[in-house]
Amino acid sequence: MEVLLRDKLNLFILLAQAPIIALLTYFVISENQTRDFAYFILSLVAVWFGTAVAAQETIREHPIYDRERMVNVGLVPLSNL
Repeated sequence: MEVLLRDKLNLFILLAQAPIIALLTYFVISENQTRDFAYFILSLVAVWFGTAVAAQETIREHPIYDRERMVNVGLVPLSNL
């Protein structure tokens, strides 16, 4: 939580995405469209948020990955033989 609170720009982007996407979804969906289209849009938004958060976490963990590779920590753990 402390790491998230230190990065103010990233926190602002994370918090501002949801209302913006909700507003755009409201403008796209009209009353005479079927419910299937609304469910499709909501699913698309959920995938969007999941992908965005996963990409941010991957980028955030990259320096840790680099440090581990510098000291020969392998990608696959080896069992004690």
